[in-house]
Amino acid sequence: MPVVNPLAAWRFEKSKALQAELFERLGVRYPRTVVVNGVAPLRQAAREVRFPALVKPNVGGSGALIERFETPADLEARAPALDFGPDGVALLQEYVEPRDGAIVRVEVLDGRMLYAIRIVRRSDQFNLCPADLCQVPAPD
Repeated sequence: MPVVNPLAAWRFEKSKALQAELFERLGVRYPRTVVVNGVAPLRQAAREVRFPALVKPNVGGSGALIERFETPADLEARAPALDFGPDGVALLQEYVEPRDGAIVRVEVLDGRMLYAIRIVRRSDQFNLCPADLCQVPAPD
């Protein structure tokens, strides 16, 4: 069976940190992003970005577990309980309000764009997976 997207493509799919690094190398514009590996580095990074900001576990895909913070104080209060994902890495990223409340998700296969889909969502929703299995309860 031929491999269409090699292991390197899968790694980029699964790592938001690698995606940000690739955007940087390619000169693609993206929101200010700081990759962190714990609460202390997250607190330091909070001094370097504008708010509102998002904390994203370093897991590509559906957008699950992304949390939005309006102020550094909001982030500080929640920081110890944040989920940094399986590799213990997260991204702190400046929030950019989507145009017309929608984002465009692009999928690439074998080096070519397979499709692009426009997804309309509320500004407090980041989980793009509609399955019940993907729904994450709100934090306490």
